[in-house]
Amino acid sequence: MKQISEEFTKEQDNMDVFRVNTNKNKVYRHLKFWHDHSDILNRTYFSVMVQCLYDKDLYLTNEEYAEKFPERKSVDVQGLVEKPKMYIFGQSKSKDIDQLSYSKTRADDLQSLETPTISNCKTEIHDILRIFTGDNPARQFGASHKRGEIIHVCVVLWPKTT
Repeated sequence: MKQISEEFTKEQDNMDVFRVNTNKNKVYRHLKFWHDHSDILNRTYFSVMVQCLYDKDLYLTNEEYAEKFPERKSVDVQGLVEKPKMYIFGQSKSKDIDQLSYSKTRADDLQSLETPTISNCKTEIHDILRIFTGDNPARQFGASHKRGEIIHVCVVLWPKTT
């Protein structure tokens, strides 16, 4: 996860989509993290995807980008920011014990996010996870989708340890 977080920061720096705020040396970026179990050719696969969530306080709008870089082709900043990355893709049986085989790796990776990444403008970027499961995280995120009495949206904040 830490490597993916650093890749997001590097790519977003290279695309010049960060809003430069000289008053802030620390910002928070939300990562949408979701997993799904799918069948491909009668085999069960476990996949986990990660993507940044667009935040107009952290990223330029399309209009601001066009104003800042008039010589460049117009872009969809939100689309660039929210491009997902594959985190885990593996074959897994449908038994709980098989699906839990990825848990230790995920727990270790999640703890690594406590260390912020640093952008080119020397801003600390702290990642906050929003965790989803199933086929449609966009629907769950947008509508706080419920199944029964369980809300399938979770925010993970890691306490700072000394």
